[in-house]
Amino acid sequence: MEPASKFLCFFNLGSGVKLVLWLHLAVCIYTCGMAIGNVMNNSSVGVATSSGMQIFSAAWSMAGIPIVLMALWGTINRVEVAVRYYLYYLVVSAVIDTVYLIDLFVLRDACVHIQLAVMARGGRAFACGMARMFSGTAAVFATIGVFYMVYIIWSFCEELASPGSAGAIGELLSRADKREDFHLIAAKHQMGRGGRIDMPSDYHGTGPEFGYNAVEAYSGRPHVLGYSQPAYA
Repeated sequence: MEPASKFLCFFNLGSGVKLVLWLHLAVCIYTCGMAIGNVMNNSSVGVATSSGMQIFSAAWSMAGIPIVLMALWGTINRVEVAVRYYLYYLVVSAVIDTVYLIDLFVLRDACVHIQLAVMARGGRAFACGMARMFSGTAAVFATIGVFYMVYIIWSFCEELASPGSAGAIGELLSRADKREDFHLIAAKHQMGRGGRIDMPSDYHGTGPEFGYNAVEAYSGRPHVLGYSQPAYA
């Protein structure tokens, strides 16, 4: 399987990874908040699931917060190991979410969520059919979305691990340009002051000096670099 080069066919892969990480961080914080709200008997924040499921979700989300933050740091600084650890966490989360979605939308009867007043007015078969169709569609699209995020994170890890990737080459070229500019500025500064810079012999081949004394003679006569300012009448 080939890694993706774009996020949603239009956006940069790094930007897509950051978006996934921020969304996952928000979900982790929200899940912990729901569990805390349920413990404090706040029905507006709690969810209608079992206490065991809420405790497990809160613990898993709390464990994921530092992993997501580490992955954000790795994405910004292009550290493949930090993002790879998050990929493992995301794969396990995707499997857990898929099992939960199948149990919620497929295995359970969607008709039990329909209000009795709606069934009393008739059209029970139509209402149940529509509810089951929407439940199945939601489960399919949610599963596709979860595994697409896994695919995007995996693609970004492959991009960071590949030595010939365009992103890595661009990063290296940018650092090389900055390093070269720094050396040129330092050399001009020292030469302007009439000094010299001790550099390896690979730069000029005549010795460790770089500056006035590094200029070789031409036709037996050395070049004069220091000119006296002419006197004006």
